[in-house]
Amino acid sequence: ERFNSMEKALELRQNGGIEMFQASNVPQFEEIINGQRNDKTLIVYATHTLYQFSPENRQDFFNMLDRIGKKRDFHFLSVESTRYLQEKYKSSQTVIELTNYSNGQKIEKFIAETNGHGNWVRWNNKF
Repeated sequence: ERFNSMEKALELRQNGGIEMFQASNVPQFEEIINGQRNDKTLIVYATHTLYQFSPENRQDFFNMLDRIGKKRDFHFLSVESTRYLQEKYKSSQTVIELTNYSNGQKIEKFIAETNGHGNWVRWNNKF
């Protein structure tokens, strides 16, 4: 079922003019993000990946996002089960957090929680 959903999502990308990029380290992420035009909507996302970063690399990643957010508007969507997010939002589930960088300002929002495979989503009513 998850693979069918992924295939449908990939079809949307092919037909909708959505460009997707991936990187394997923080400098690559920064280079790719900085290479995007400012007039395009930029969404950076991480889904069950940040826990694999060392604490130092994870902090470097967040510092990079903050640095870029001072220069351009973009959104960071995070779907993670890190202890930090679970404690921050008092959740025992996978946390979905949206960080908006707009006009040099950073606003973090808890939008939902889900189980590890996305079989269900509990939306934050305050979102």
